[in-house]
Amino acid sequence: MGASNCPETPRQRMIGMMYLVLTALLALNVSVQILDAFVVVNDTMEKTNKNFENKVNNTYAIFANLNEKQPEKAGPFYKKALEIQKKTKEIVEFVNKTKYDMLVVTEGITFEEAKKIALMDVGAKDNFDKPHLFMLGTEEGRGNGRAKELRDKIEAYKKFLLDFVDPKIREAMDKKIGLDTKTKRKDKEGRELEWEYSNFAHVVLAAQIPILNKTIGEIKNAEYDMLSYLMETIDGGSLKFDKVGAKVIPESRLVFSGQEYNADIIVAAFDSRQNPEVYWKLGIDTATEAMAKSGALNKLEGTGGVVQLKIPAGGAGEQRFAGVIKIKTAEGDQYHSFKNKFVVTKPMANVSADSLRILYVGIDNMVTIAAPVAPEKLRINFGGCQSKPIGAGRYNVRPPAGAREVNISVSADMDGRNQALGGTPFRIKIVPDPIAYVGGKTRGRMSKGELVGYGRIAAAMTSDFPYILRWNVTSFTIGVKSPAGDKLGESTNNGGVFDGTTISKINNAGQGARVTFSDIQCSNPILGSRTALNSISIKLK
Repeated sequence: MGASNCPETPRQRMIGMMYLVLTALLALNVSVQILDAFVVVNDTMEKTNKNFENKVNNTYAIFANLNEKQPEKAGPFYKKALEIQKKTKEIVEFVNKTKYDMLVVTEGITFEEAKKIALMDVGAKDNFDKPHLFMLGTEEGRGNGRAKELRDKIEAYKKFLLDFVDPKIREAMDKKIGLDTKTKRKDKEGRELEWEYSNFAHVVLAAQIPILNKTIGEIKNAEYDMLSYLMETIDGGSLKFDKVGAKVIPESRLVFSGQEYNADIIVAAFDSRQNPEVYWKLGIDTATEAMAKSGALNKLEGTGGVVQLKIPAGGAGEQRFAGVIKIKTAEGDQYHSFKNKFVVTKPMANVSADSLRILYVGIDNMVTIAAPVAPEKLRINFGGCQSKPIGAGRYNVRPPAGAREVNISVSADMDGRNQALGGTPFRIKIVPDPIAYVGGKTRGRMSKGELVGYGRIAAAMTSDFPYILRWNVTSFTIGVKSPAGDKLGESTNNGGVFDGTTISKINNAGQGARVTFSDIQCSNPILGSRTALNSISIKLK
């Protein structure tokens, strides 16, 4: 249609014009629907605000009744409630006046007419220029419009309310009552917008009025939250709760095969608006208020009515702790004692080579026994070995001479009943001979200067032996052979340090001679003498 080889007919042009008109009418219809939707939202907001007003007034009536019956207890809080009522009335009147003034400017009616007219009957519902200038002052929103004054009054009102709140829960109450004018929203280009601009910039009148009515609703909601807070603090002797949940309190957090799991299931209530303080200590069964005040206990602060206690798990076995929790009330602080216990156990997965389950005769073999029960409840059978505790869950064990295998088993006293926890078999071996060396070598090449410089024969266990044993070389025989293999003489050296004869023999040997250290004897303070250690052969270079 419209191509040069097919010109439009009058009928086609008429259809095209009708299409354009229909499109415009559809667009206009959408705009009207949106404006009508704002009217519906506004009517709902006004009804909600009216219902909330009645709810708040009922709360004031309850306050007045409590003040009449218990003036000493409720009087101070009732006085604060009346201050809140006065301040709330002032700011709500200012928001309403802002609505009416905006209608006067935009609709061109009197103030009294603006107070009575329904939003549905306003003719300038789609006007956004005049409301924008009225609220922001200039096109850019940097003038002295009414929105800036409204923001200042909201912030002052919020500060006024929070001054009534205990500083320890003020932050939580700040979030609860809302009226946030600090958070900045971003436009589509990522620029941060002040509260005034994000709420009232280039917004049609039909939307401005519901926004202001929403603000009134938020103010009344904050008023109600504060009245509820004051009401709850009147009776300081009674704890008030706003959260309830099911809790499982086990008799024991450790259950062995064959036993039963026992637990109490209760409904626990707590106050999420208060941040309690907990004072506790590990290793005690009783804690008191006096201990908390003296600094003898560790202090923890909670959030949202709950305190999280984290205790690092150290040594294995049963661990006990006790403490007190401090709750603030209008009549003063209350302290409630608590105590509990838990069991620490090492990971149950144990991977080890059977060849490492060895006990050596004549020395202390360290054995670690970890069981998920209190140490005093453990019963250990060392299978005839001598044993001595050396720390938490650790023992020095000496097996009997002549035995080939022992079994170390563990059981526990569980509520008067002996519960077997398992056992481990160990093979019995004699401590192997140490290795003799000079300068870290048992054979190889050295210069005379290097050999004399090392100046001693030492003995030590191989690196795969699990224990450190100190050996003293008591004597050895040194022999020297010429490069051709001729013996150049032998001598005995007492002790491990080279004596004068040994040094002389090394110095007098020629290059290529072989120096041999044999019949090396050594002793250990625990095991006594050991003989026939390996020989050492060094070729002089």
